[in-house]
Amino acid sequence: MTAPASAAGQQDTETTLALLYKAIARMPDNVDAMFGLAGTYMRIGQLEEAADWCARASAVERSPRLDHLRSAIEDAFIKRALYEVIDGRMAAAVQTLARPADVPGATARRYRELFLTASAWFEDAARLSPETDAIRLSVPVWGRDYVSAASSGLLASLLAPGNLPALARRKGVRLEITTTVTGQAMLEAEPVLAALRRHAAVDYFAIPDSIVSAPPPPDFSYWVMSAAHYASMERARHARSAISFLTADTLLSDGSLEAAQKLLDGGMKAVLASALEVDHAAVAPSDRRRGEPLSLAGSDLVHHGLTRLGLSPADTIPNGCKILTPSSFAVNGGYVAYSFHFLPLMLAAELTTREFMRDLLTVDTRTVRIALGDTAPAGCVKIITEPSEIAIASSLSGSRGAQKPGVPSSDALGRWA
Repeated sequence: MTAPASAAGQQDTETTLALLYKAIARMPDNVDAMFGLAGTYMRIGQLEEAADWCARASAVERSPRLDHLRSAIEDAFIKRALYEVIDGRMAAAVQTLARPADVPGATARRYRELFLTASAWFEDAARLSPETDAIRLSVPVWGRDYVSAASSGLLASLLAPGNLPALARRKGVRLEITTTVTGQAMLEAEPVLAALRRHAAVDYFAIPDSIVSAPPPPDFSYWVMSAAHYASMERARHARSAISFLTADTLLSDGSLEAAQKLLDGGMKAVLASALEVDHAAVAPSDRRRGEPLSLAGSDLVHHGLTRLGLSPADTIPNGCKILTPSSFAVNGGYVAYSFHFLPLMLAAELTTREFMRDLLTVDTRTVRIALGDTAPAGCVKIITEPSEIAIASSLSGSRGAQKPGVPSSDALGRWA
């Protein structure tokens, strides 16, 4: 039944197009016919033709229905480009969004500029010389609130004795900050940057203001953040160095980086850690002296995370269970993470040099899984479940979705989680 149905649908489409073209031949300014042609071409995936007919119709008439159609065509162009990026064809995605007409529009142009920027980052990475005994800390951050939070929170927690100072005794460290011109100026005005430079080289990579100045469309901020992380991964690949992915709202407990590096020194290829959610003001109050180290105990972060949910660790955590997140559920005698992905806290240089597909949507456990392959030997990935060893908190929880109710299925947990 599939083939005849498909043939019938194709015939219907051809008939519709023929009728619409006849209408245009009789009345060249027939907006309804132009609208029909644009909609029909969009439905069958011929977006260039759809955009052309929509532009012609808009030149004759401005109306809400044409605005709606133009928006739908733009969304279709963006989706095509995103699939091309996921498929590893960045140049094709840039070309898809390069139309000079008003379809696609401003949102598509922002995606195109992001992909052009990422392409330039990747090209520059290819010129790096090897730095085999080094590690890169990737930190994308932009926007006044996030830059301020990163300065008082993440960057200060990096200064804890067991984090960057301890890591720098083992490795040459590069702190790679991807931000806007405004963000760089804000960061350079903070005393924490001078303190960080005592332990690491600080490299800035520019996000064009035009990409992030306006309110972002859905998921766009994740694409920007992930493009920055993947650029750091590409630099690590060419320099043959290890890498750590950090986000602007992250707080590290004292000793997290040192513990992760010891695990890599012991033969692990990747260290994954899940995140609690805490109140930033309670853990890293703004009245702290700027530039001082923020030395947080893992147990304190756990306490803050559970307190936010109105829970007491003594009352709610059975003996023998490990904490992954405060939204965890007891399954088979232990705790499993839910509604929050694991952060690849540290990846060995061996993983960064492997070829893998960049999907540019998020850097999480998929990066590790793809790099290792499905036949990864046992014992090469360490998933942190003990908060006294490594604890990570996300402090700007308002930007995240609501916690999902119910016990997760095995499929929802995924093979690495």
